[in-house]
Amino acid sequence: MHSKSEIRKVALESRKSLDRGKRASWEKAIQGYLANASVFKAARIVALYVPIQGEVDVLTLWQAHDKVIVFPRVEGDALKFYPARVKDDLSEGGFGILEPAPSACQRWIEVSDIDLILIPGLVFDRAGFRIGYGKGFYDRLLNCYPDVVTMGPCFDDFFVERLPVDPWDAGVDFVVTQSGIFKSEVR
Repeated sequence: MHSKSEIRKVALESRKSLDRGKRASWEKAIQGYLANASVFKAARIVALYVPIQGEVDVLTLWQAHDKVIVFPRVEGDALKFYPARVKDDLSEGGFGILEPAPSACQRWIEVSDIDLILIPGLVFDRAGFRIGYGKGFYDRLLNCYPDVVTMGPCFDDFFVERLPVDPWDAGVDFVVTQSGIFKSEVR
C-alpha cells in the first residue's frame, strides 16, 4: 500500500486532469444525490465547504434550500462554524481558502448542533476514511464529535477499497459519488 503523501500527490494530479465535461456531469449527479438524501432533507443546520483544488463543488446546496448553512473557519488548531448567507460573508483565510470573514463571524454554531457536515477530501475509502491535505482539522473535529452525521463527496475514481489509516484518523458516515450514496463499512 502506498503512503498517504504518495496517494495525496497522485490524487491531486489525477483530479486536475479530469475532463471538464465529465466533471460537470459527475458534480451534477453528486449534487442531486446530496439534495435528495434523507439526512440532508431532514437537516436544519448543514455545514458546507468551499471547494479547492478540484474538490466536488457542493455550493449549489447553499441557497437552494431552506436551511442554516455554515462554513468552517480555521481558528488555531480547530475549525469553528459560522453561518454565511452570501459570498460576501466569506474571505480568504490563512490557507488561501474562502471561509467566514471576521466581519461575518458574529455567532458561531456549536458542532453538536450541526445536523450534517459535508467533509472535503482527495480520496475516500469504503470504510469512510479519507486523505485530505494533511493538516488534520477534520480528523480532530470528527474525533471530538463522533455523533454528528458526515458525508464525503468525491468522484468514483477517488473512492477506493482501502486507504492507509493512522490511529487519529476519523471516517465519514457516508461517501457520495456520481454513482450514489454509500454507507461507510466497518473495518
